[in-house]
Amino acid sequence: MTPTAQHYVGVAAFLMASGAVMLWARQASPTRQRAIEIAAGILGIAISAMVTIWWLQPSRFSMAVALPLQMCDLVGMIAPAAMLTRTRWVRTLLHFWGLGLCSQWMFTPVTATGAETAAFWMSFLLHVSILFSAFWDFFVRWYRSSWRDWLLAIVVGVGYTLIAIGANALTGGNYGYLGRPRPAMPTIVDLLGPWPIRIVWIMLLGTAALVIVKVLGDGIDQVLVHVMGVRGESGPERHAQT
Repeated sequence: MTPTAQHYVGVAAFLMASGAVMLWARQASPTRQRAIEIAAGILGIAISAMVTIWWLQPSRFSMAVALPLQMCDLVGMIAPAAMLTRTRWVRTLLHFWGLGLCSQWMFTPVTATGAETAAFWMSFLLHVSILFSAFWDFFVRWYRSSWRDWLLAIVVGVGYTLIAIGANALTGGNYGYLGRPRPAMPTIVDLLGPWPIRIVWIMLLGTAALVIVKVLGDGIDQVLVHVMGVRGESGPERHAQT
């Protein structure tokens, strides 16, 4: 089986397992739900730390690729924080960045090697941690965003973009896919033209992805309301509660 096929098999297995867990968790008691959140949060911290330390090993360290400045590196830290603290702005970043941006991993593998290598598992476990947390927060914890939440994700995302561009200028890297080098594996970035023009396209596509997350989330919520008779929390209501 090719590395790409292994990736898609792994993604399919993850989605099926996650769906089963979400369905069970919806019927579980709040105490059991909270226990899963704590366990997932602790495991997410361990995975994020493991991935960071793995890249910082002298044998593979390079300022251009090893710093934890990729979007998914940051969301890999945000995800366990959201599960453990339930802080709304942290959940907001997990929701929009995790589902809108890091979910690209499911469709475009970021490693050229298969399951026999550590690099494959570093990427796989990090993204699984992110997406499981984001799915859990939406389908089990019933996080529902407002347009104010969307704006927060955009504003913080612009800040990240500026930091990534600066880091790329200093290191020659491609953090956030905003640098001069192209990704090692085929991605949508390959279709966006030469650097630096593609930075503009990446920012526009990122904004569009977050709009899709917001609109699609609202649509799914309406379906769940009519099917299950339960309404998720909205942004303003949640702010009023906390």
